Amino acid sequence: MTNPFDFVSGNVITAAQLNAIGDFESWTPTLTNISIGNGSVTAHYAEVNEIVYFEIKMTCGSTTSFSGTSMQFTVPVTIGSSLTYNPNGGGWAVPTGGSFYPIQTVIFADGRIVPYAFNASATYATATSIRGTIPETWNSSGTLFMSGTYRAS
Repeated sequence: MTNPFDFVSGNVITAAQLNAIGDFESWTPTLTNISIGNGSVTAHYAEVNEIVYFEIKMTCGSTTSFSGTSMQFTVPVTIGSSLTYNPNGGGWAVPTGGSFYPIQTVIFADGRIVPYAFNASATYATATSIRGTIPETWNSSGTLFMSGTYRAS
């Protein structure tokens, strides 16, 4: 949500107006390469001026399936950065309900949030987009937690 009030010099600001700034709102991101089935996606965001903070939790179900090369989620508010790749947050991937894998989230200029896992098998860790088999094969116990910030347009 944007600031709910136009503040003008000389106006009196109430506590209710100040408290409403940055309230969390729910949104339903569009999913790409994910068929959530009987799983769930919970997403919230807060916007203050041009700064947006978001949180996404995806819980897999027995009918959740994945395709393609990367899980993708849309942003709640249009991105304003001119960067092609905006490293903006992180989280945890728990594909089977067991091991936790740290992740980095990147927002592309077209508004796609893409989570990346770290591949530590080389001399330097590399980032690989998360998909149905990365960081390991996902099952009905899988959960993905992400949060981050970015500049809105």
